Amino acid sequence: MTSVVLILEMTGNYEQLFPLLVACLIAYLVGEQLRDKPIYEALLDYDLRRRGVHKDEASEPVLMDFAVEPGSLMDGRKVRDLGFPKGCLLVTVRRAGRDIVPGGDTRLRPGDQLTLVVAGTEPESVLQLQRSARASG
Repeated sequence: MTSVVLILEMTGNYEQLFPLLVACLIAYLVGEQLRDKPIYEALLDYDLRRRGVHKDEASEPVLMDFAVEPGSLMDGRKVRDLGFPKGCLLVTVRRAGRDIVPGGDTRLRPGDQLTLVVAGTEPESVLQLQRSARASG
């Protein structure tokens, strides 16, 4: 539905509404039939496999959000230098109302809102991430 609304807003062309809805419905049904995973879960699985971490199928990944505080371990550092714990995938950085898809060169700033996917088998990773985002003192 999001794609339908976005296309209608961008084009202002309501003549294509029915074909667009049909295409979205077909894509949804094909995804359901193939039992395709959501994109962030698939990215987490790929990252875990690449790192050699075996995910327990019984545990679900956890989506978590937190802010980078001034003076924290994450403040002013590049994503590649953070050394995220195993089982963690940084998905987006929200800065000044805009979402950024982070790369290794993305430098974190105080006030950045981070969205991460953490493997359900790594609960200690959540605590480690939260400590890194908080200011020491």
